[in-house]
Amino acid sequence: MKSKLVVVFILALLAWPLIPTEAAPAQTQKITSLTATAKGQGTITVTDPGVEVRKRPLYSVVVTLRANGDAEIVVVTDMQLVARGRWTKPADLSQGIALKITGGTVANNAKGSGKLFLRSDGKTIDKLNFEATSTARSKVTVDFVAEKENTN
Repeated sequence: MKSKLVVVFILALLAWPLIPTEAAPAQTQKITSLTATAKGQGTITVTDPGVEVRKRPLYSVVVTLRANGDAEIVVVTDMQLVARGRWTKPADLSQGIALKITGGTVANNAKGSGKLFLRSDGKTIDKLNFEATSTARSKVTVDFVAEKENTN
């Protein structure tokens, strides 16, 4: 009887690494790269000195975060605009991924910052916010919230 228990115990120990466990919560996940698309609602606002503020609705975003720290953000309104920069891995994903804007067609030679928030799965966009100012002193502000996930 004892030998059967020992054999079962040894088999259980050998199988233990193969038993699936629940995914770690997003707060402890470490991301090294990401490409994500989200549809939703938002606004892109362009402010130029001496010119009326222009606002456009924002329908979707595509975010690419590369392992080398490069970031590319495409915002889709009635046209596509691109922001480029760097991203920083957060210690806690719930605090958002820090974005540093360094250029792109949103505002050439832009400098700015923002945050990308992911959903609890650590792979899906929840919110994106950033602000960048060009050397011509145009300011571009992006505020975007992704559509809620279907739970059907």
